[in-house]
Amino acid sequence: MRDKKHLPDAQQRLGVANHLLTRTYPLVNDSRMLLAVAKELHQANMSAMSAFLENEFAMKRIPALPQFTESRMELLEEAIQHHSLNKDYLKNIKELHNITVTHEKSPIEFAKPDKFVICDNEYKLTTVTVDQLKASLSISRQFIDKVSQLLSGENGRVSLQREG
Repeated sequence: MRDKKHLPDAQQRLGVANHLLTRTYPLVNDSRMLLAVAKELHQANMSAMSAFLENEFAMKRIPALPQFTESRMELLEEAIQHHSLNKDYLKNIKELHNITVTHEKSPIEFAKPDKFVICDNEYKLTTVTVDQLKASLSISRQFIDKVSQLLSGENGRVSLQREG
C-alpha cells in the first residue's frame, strides 16, 4: 500500500498541532499562533485522508484518486458512509479546509485576545478560537486513529469482535 508516508505525516502534524496549542500558545499568548495550529491540523487531516483514500483505491472501493481536494472530500464522504464512521470527521476536515483557503485569499486578518479573525473580500469574518481548535484537535485525533485502525486491519477492514 502507498499509505506508508501519509499516516506517519498525519500523526507527526497532529503532535505538532497539539504541542503548539497546549504548550507554545499558552506561553507566548499570541493569537496568530492559532492560525498555525489550524494549518497543522488541516495538513494532518489531509494526510490521513490521502492514506484512507489510497487504501480505498487499492481495495477497489473507489474508481480513481483525484488530485483536487474538493473531489477527494466527496470520495471521503462516500468512504465514511461505507465504513459507518462518524460524520463529524468530514465536517471537521471541511471547517479546517475552509479556514486555510479563506486565509490564503483574505486581504485582511487580525489578532484579538484569544482569537484570530480572517476577513474575506466581502468582509465576511471567519474566527479561529482556542476552544474551536481544541475540539478540532480531538476530532482530528479520532479520525487519524480510526484511519490507522482501518489500515492495520486485514485488507483495510475493521475486525468485528463479539462482546460477551
